Amino acid sequence: MSRRATTRWEAAWGLIVFMAILLLPAIEVQRATEGERAPAPGPEQPSIQIATPVASAAPTPSPVAPEPAPTPVLHVGIQSGHLQACDVPDELSALKCAWGVSGDGWDEVVVNHQIAQKVADILLRDGLRVDILPTTIPEGYKADVFVALHADGFEGDPSVRGFKVARAVWSQQPTVDDALVGDLISYFQAATGLPENANTVTDNMTEYYAFDSAKYRHAVSASTPAAIIEMGFLTNADDRDLLLNHQDRAAGGIATAVLAFLGRPDRTGQ
Repeated sequence: MSRRATTRWEAAWGLIVFMAILLLPAIEVQRATEGERAPAPGPEQPSIQIATPVASAAPTPSPVAPEPAPTPVLHVGIQSGHLQACDVPDELSALKCAWGVSGDGWDEVVVNHQIAQKVADILLRDGLRVDILPTTIPEGYKADVFVALHADGFEGDPSVRGFKVARAVWSQQPTVDDALVGDLISYFQAATGLPENANTVTDNMTEYYAFDSAKYRHAVSASTPAAIIEMGFLTNADDRDLLLNHQDRAAGGIATAVLAFLGRPDRTGQ
């Protein structure tokens, strides 16, 4: 090889080495970039499953016991005999303005009403519903018990005295009405000390108009336990003293009898 050829070869090789030195940094940068884009494989990551949230079910309510039905309020009708007698309808025209008996200047209608109010006060304090009824009974009147209050009189013999109780002779529930009559007799006598004068019970009591719903519209329902009491003779001094001056005893006996009757397990209502 000639000297000139050697020189050319050396020059070419030197150029190649020079170019390699220039290109080496670019190659390293490219390798680094590729390393960022594709990291070396490592250990496999564990598989993680993310559960989809599920709305929790509403708690099942505990069963609630139904509230007990309210106990019905017992209903009592107390008739104040002869009250508002001038206001009766045509079907009761025979009773128009009839104020009852009198004794020593006292009219029966006044005494009946005074005692009826006291009976009602006692029963109201016991939580009962009470109507004080006049001569004219509301049409088809119904209650758990009905008691008509009257006083007696006998001008021919002022020694006649005592009380008496009766129910309708045509009662459709005689056992029930008899129980009411029995309670009135027992408790009224115990409270007042008056003798029972059963021998003077009249047809006006056993056929009392307020019991006769078959004949009169203004009468109590046939299903309502009913009785009438003649509380004593206004024409007798002893009976009159009780009915005027010891009304609490008379009213207490009647109210206690009504409560005793309503407490009976075998009574019937409306």
